[in-house]
Amino acid sequence: MVFTRCFLCVSLSFCLAPFPFCRAYAAEETLGVLTQAHLAHVDEALAFPGLSVFEGEQLTTDAQGRIGVRIGHAVLTLAGNTSAVLFHITGGIHVDVETGSVYFNGAPGEVAEMHVGDAFLRTATKEASQVRLIILAPNVLQVTAQKGGLNFSYRQEFRYLPEGLTYRIYLDAPAEPQMDAVDAAKAGIAGKVAYFIMGGAAAGAAAWGIHEIVAGGNPPISPAKP
Repeated sequence: MVFTRCFLCVSLSFCLAPFPFCRAYAAEETLGVLTQAHLAHVDEALAFPGLSVFEGEQLTTDAQGRIGVRIGHAVLTLAGNTSAVLFHITGGIHVDVETGSVYFNGAPGEVAEMHVGDAFLRTATKEASQVRLIILAPNVLQVTAQKGGLNFSYRQEFRYLPEGLTYRIYLDAPAEPQMDAVDAAKAGIAGKVAYFIMGGAAAGAAAWGIHEIVAGGNPPISPAKP
């Protein structure tokens, strides 16, 4: 009788043992799926269409590479020479962009956050949104609010970027000493951030490859100093 009870206890323990591991595995849900991948990696693995992407994984592309990730009804695209890490947020996606350029195309109700150092972008509308972010050089960003406005913040400074425009943003760029407050305002300089409107959203499409020019040793010239 005692032997039978011991046998049943041991058998029951083996039967129940796998379940905690199954629950832990199921908790790690897929963040998105690659729709395109060329000369690209997910962490250290070679990327290919259909590969699942999980939170915290790093996506990287070579100079001629590209990655497309479907996240819900939204699509995030990484151009060449781009490195980014993806995280889930309520109703959308958070992207830590380290280098390069990314493009977000989201359906109504989907949120996108893009983080570059201390700079922070977030879609500001519940409607469909399209936004392109390019890191042109250290502390130089180009942002296109192609569809839907954007909330931009840098440290303690905040600014709303209306849709339909492309902005060149210089971080840690105080006004020239000879500038008074009126001239600085006309130039788009607020605190330590300088904003310049480069044109309509169509200008952002042409700027998609500007980061390659910067990487080649020809940094952009500030519109404040033609």
